[in-house]
Amino acid sequence: MNHMVVSRMRIDWDYARWRRTLEIYRIDGIPKFTSSKADRDRLIELIDDYRQDGPEIEACPHILKATAGKTLVTDDNMGIE
Repeated sequence: MNHMVVSRMRIDWDYARWRRTLEIYRIDGIPKFTSSKADRDRLIELIDDYRQDGPEIEACPHILKATAGKTLVTDDNMGIE
């Protein structure tokens, strides 16, 4: 929930595609979401939360103005995650 998705092109938030991606998402070969009712309900909850509350989308000019004069974060100056 604390990330940025950036692009030089307009980003079209596609909830159906996002759900399809989550449905097949695997970590170390293990599905993150199964066909169980609990997992299906969780997927619906995630999608519905985003539809109602976000994602908060800011246009590039607004972000550039808000961050003017700030240090650019790169792989070379990031902290340890």
